[in-house]
Amino acid sequence: MVEYIITGEPQRTERYDYPLEAIREIVINYSSRTRNRAIARAFKEAGIIERYGSGIKSECLTHGVVEPKFEEFVHGFRVTLYKEKTTQKSTREQILELLKDDSKLTRDALAELIGVSSNAIKQHLSKLQSDKLLTRVGGRKDGFWEVLDGK
Repeated sequence: MVEYIITGEPQRTERYDYPLEAIREIVINYSSRTRNRAIARAFKEAGIIERYGSGIKSECLTHGVVEPKFEEFVHGFRVTLYKEKTTQKSTREQILELLKDDSKLTRDALAELIGVSSNAIKQHLSKLQSDKLLTRVGGRKDGFWEVLDGK
């Protein structure tokens, strides 16, 4: 389904229940196995995809929708898309929420709580700082994180 958003501009904005990027990934490829090489090659050459087999899970999480269900059969496969929204939060949202509760959490502690690597946390912290959503106050050992309002 699609929702039309009237913004006052001459062109209305469309918002789909399911992220188009994830649907594109499903059509081209899933589980790192290209189903239609001609379409996949054309999309890659056109710059529509970066690499094969990436994007479905992250697109679903980014847009807050339930991940699709994949089923393989003898002569093909079926993908079931769900309209329901998920309550799962992105890593960035989890980091900000945890640091609001405890501003002295370390990268390693955040990694363990969220279930990702310490390097992934480092990258997210860097991006959150560049997006002006987070700042470090004080030094590495005695400092703390301050969550900003992002305005």
